Amino acid sequence: MEVSLSPELMKILENLVSVFTRVQAQYLVALIPAVGMFLLYFLIIYKPSLKKLRIWWHTRRFASECKGSVIRLAHSSPSSILDMFKLPMITLDDSQKVLQAISDTPEGKPIHLILHTPGGMVIAAEQIARSLKSCNRETHAYVPQYAMSGGTLVALACDKIHLGKNALLGPLDPQLQIGLFDQYPCASLVKALDIANPNRDDRTLVYGDVAKKAIAQMKTTVSEILTDQLGKEKAQELASQLCDGNWTHDYGINIQRARELGLPVDDELPSTVDRISRNLPSESSVVSKKPRKDNGDNRLRITL
Repeated sequence: MEVSLSPELMKILENLVSVFTRVQAQYLVALIPAVGMFLLYFLIIYKPSLKKLRIWWHTRRFASECKGSVIRLAHSSPSSILDMFKLPMITLDDSQKVLQAISDTPEGKPIHLILHTPGGMVIAAEQIARSLKSCNRETHAYVPQYAMSGGTLVALACDKIHLGKNALLGPLDPQLQIGLFDQYPCASLVKALDIANPNRDDRTLVYGDVAKKAIAQMKTTVSEILTDQLGKEKAQELASQLCDGNWTHDYGINIQRARELGLPVDDELPSTVDRISRNLPSESSVVSKKPRKDNGDNRLRITL
């Protein structure tokens, strides 16, 4: 059946279609900024908040499992603009918060410290380590991935250190920061002073003197922290190995090497701690996907 429309009706329909098309285009143009704002909100606030929510949930779950106080000392690359001004290292602000958390832990409750840090300020790490050592509570350090430098110092103050399969600790050789960008191993500065150089100025001598003091102070701190567990002689020997610059500052001490050194480490890392570490904020260019499950060999394949 054919339906014929009058020219007037056709003109009206064409006008309606034209108006609808213009209105639709205007709506699309108006939606573009809204979609852009939503994506910006998702990337800056919402997505990092999801990770923080997962970390909070797994931390609460771990606290329920271990029936103690759980403290998380973690530093990673900033995952949003809101975190770009946070220093990815142990600072005095961190030590203040950790000391408060230790103080708030009820008597008789163990302290479980999750470490994920490249290290940081000596004074802050030492403050945390000495507080853990003197808190008169059972203390556990969990290192799912790495706790280098100052993080290692904090771990040594705990009764037990639980390392992940590929987790690493690090040496405790002090580094001398000069200005904003120059950083030198104190052990290397001390060795440089033993090399004859008629052009050496007084500033280098000052740096070397500070480096000697920094090494001596760190060895004393490590020795005092380990004496109760290892005895005075063994503690002093281990302190010398860790602080005298026998390795580069980023040398990784795995669980096997840690046992050879006599550190109280094991590989009993709870799965909940591993889940917490997986959700820590980080920025990486590495992208991976899990392989698909093979549900049998009845799939259609085309080969050449």
